[in-house]
Amino acid sequence: MIKRNKRGVEAIVGTILVLLIAIAVAGILWQVVVPMTKKGSTQAQLTSTCLAADVKIVSRDSYFISDATENENNTVIVVSRGAGELDLKDVQVILYDSAGNSEPILLKSKYNYDVPAENAQRVYNINATTLTPSKAAVAIQLKIGEETKFCNPSEKIDLESITSEA
Repeated sequence: MIKRNKRGVEAIVGTILVLLIAIAVAGILWQVVVPMTKKGSTQAQLTSTCLAADVKIVSRDSYFISDATENENNTVIVVSRGAGELDLKDVQVILYDSAGNSEPILLKSKYNYDVPAENAQRVYNINATTLTPSKAAVAIQLKIGEETKFCNPSEKIDLESITSEA
């Protein structure tokens, strides 16, 4: 009679099972970690691109333009863009009333306005539909890779404290 060493077979099966479990755990971790690192790099690229774009509401000839003569909800603003190549899709102006309510307006989507060119300014005539604006901010919509994202809005500009050119 031939006696087989069962302990040797058990050790091999145990080793194979441990290797399979390790491979499964590595695969699961890969599925979790890789998307998180890609998302983090996209967010870092968005942040640096937004800072480089330098899009803001500015004055024109040392004056901010706010014309409420025809309609108190009508506002004319000047938006400038700094240097830097970026895929600028739209400009969002956020109008605020004195109570803090806001109305975001996508200029290209709503009015078919062009976005500011690199190192240029553009004048926009905006009609708020839900409020009488007292402050304004601007945010840009960028395409980074395959995703379209909004940058954080600029600082709010007080429309009432700035006079228009006479």
